Amino acid sequence: MSATSAPAGIDSTSDVPGTAGGETTPTPTPPPSSSPTPTPEPPSKGVGLGRRLLQLVVVAVVVALAWAIGQAGVFDRAVEAVAKLGPWALPAFIALHVVSGVLFVPTAIPNVAGGLLFGVWEGLAAGLVGLGGGATLAFISGGRWGATGCTGASRATPAFTA
Repeated sequence: MSATSAPAGIDSTSDVPGTAGGETTPTPTPPPSSSPTPTPEPPSKGVGLGRRLLQLVVVAVVVALAWAIGQAGVFDRAVEAVAKLGPWALPAFIALHVVSGVLFVPTAIPNVAGGLLFGVWEGLAAGLVGLGGGATLAFISGGRWGATGCTGASRATPAFTA
């Protein structure tokens, strides 16, 4: 056998013994899947124009009311009234903080007011209790009265259906 010749059955140009140069062994194809291929759903058109306009009107009304309440000084007068309550000032402030959290008043306003009325640490504690109470009240009221609207909207939206 010469140095350039390969043993019988082995091609010198192939990496796999027993195959000729350039030939490949056939690979088995996997069996077809037994589950049918799901057909994609057509894209939904989403929320209609009328409903979108209604949502924008509601947001605009809420923003306008919040701005009007701020301009009228309602919250400032409430803080002044709380300061005059003496020993009942802290519980009244926490209750005011809870209500303001449910009514979407920005939380910075009651937090700063609490720091000014009671000092940094006591105002911080009152603010945390008020924030927690407001969040809890909003969660409970949303679960009780908002469940019907949320489930109806989720059933109507194809992205939320299973």
